[in-house]
Amino acid sequence: MNNPASRFRHLRAWLGRVPLTREGLLWFVVALALLLMGLLKGINLVILLASVLVVLVAWNWWEARRQLRPVRAERLEDEPAFATTPFRWAVRLSNAGRRTVGGIDVRDGDGPTRQRWFVTEITRGAAILLRGEVTYPRRGSVKGQPLTVESGHPLGLVRVEGQAQPAQSRIVLRRALMSCAA
Repeated sequence: MNNPASRFRHLRAWLGRVPLTREGLLWFVVALALLLMGLLKGINLVILLASVLVVLVAWNWWEARRQLRPVRAERLEDEPAFATTPFRWAVRLSNAGRRTVGGIDVRDGDGPTRQRWFVTEITRGAAILLRGEVTYPRRGSVKGQPLTVESGHPLGLVRVEGQAQPAQSRIVLRRALMSCAA
């Protein structure tokens, strides 16, 4: 007998590729149910309402893409990382577009070193610095994670994600010894 979790593997893989949030998926299912009910019963106002709901999902996807298109993000690291010492870096987020963008979610990495920032608004031509800090427990090579930006602005029914910078591994040096002058 099949594992119950593997039965819906194809459905879960398809849902992973669709940019709808949980709320957006529920919104879309309700809209399609209303559309089907309106078509079967011949109720024009319900058909019109369902059509507007479906169009709002498509409009949200379009607007979220427009929010991300002019945004540029890059990591700024100017010092090496040492074990058991706080390592600081920054992410420069800039808007190269002609209008103000907002609702940008910036993620740097996954797991214990994950940093996440939410930027409400960036005016046109402006740049902001987002600062992060992490402490590595031991020296060695640390697998890097990509820097990603995403937006669901304005309704949050759809999440559009873009990779700003690919993953870069980092070398963590041994703990820096403090020398005391006698």
